[in-house]
Amino acid sequence: ANSGGIAELINDKQTGLLYEVGNCEQLASQIEYAIYHKEECREMIVAAKKYAINNFELSHSGEKVLEVYRSILKL
Repeated sequence: ANSGGIAELINDKQTGLLYEVGNCEQLASQIEYAIYHKEECREMIVAAKKYAINNFELSHSGEKVLEVYRSILKL
């Protein structure tokens, strides 16, 4: 559901499928979309995995934190 920070993590029809909270018809529509658009969904899965690895993998996250510390300490 498109709530909280989910919209910051998922781009609709790029890295996943979003629907408005409480909108059962929209949820059903997204499920139907997934059933009838399997290749597009496979592409979304690949894109979502790539996004997650690039933004949340520990080694990448550690490097980003280190960059912040270096910029603060002027190293």
